[in-house]
Amino acid sequence: MDGVCASRPRSHVRLCQQASNTSDPYKPTLDRLKSLTTLPLPEWRFHADVPHPEDPSFADSSWESLQVGDKWSTGPRVLRRWIEIPEKINGYAVQGARAKLDMRFDFNWNNKGPVTIAVFSNGSLVSRGDDDMQQPILLTESAQAGQKFLIAVRIDAPEVETYFITRS
Repeated sequence: MDGVCASRPRSHVRLCQQASNTSDPYKPTLDRLKSLTTLPLPEWRFHADVPHPEDPSFADSSWESLQVGDKWSTGPRVLRRWIEIPEKINGYAVQGARAKLDMRFDFNWNNKGPVTIAVFSNGSLVSRGDDDMQQPILLTESAQAGQKFLIAVRIDAPEVETYFITRS
């Protein structure tokens, strides 16, 4: 899923990651639980590769928007957005909760070359790996309402079809 998973017990994080089984008779209940622990982040700004996208002073207001589910095939790409921790998600307080960024990219690369994904939070590298190493990324162990994170993602990929998808 594309979003921030916030939960106190670890089991809620696993529910965030496993709640979309379409043949499951418990799906409505799991979807409701997911809605209590997930803040959707459907829109991001994107640009061709630029140096230091993690720098908060870097202007991205002229960049185009990218939605979850969109695809591109033009090679390297940088995504950015601000995330602000809300006071509540669907009526439930998130104060002190663990917050993780959960996003996924799918590459139809057909052996055209390696893919590297680097994720920055507030200017610091928090994850770097290839397309097989995509995992939720811890943003904070104790979320505070109003806490802000500048997320920048640099995807170094050959010119292949790349999808920004929801994790299931």
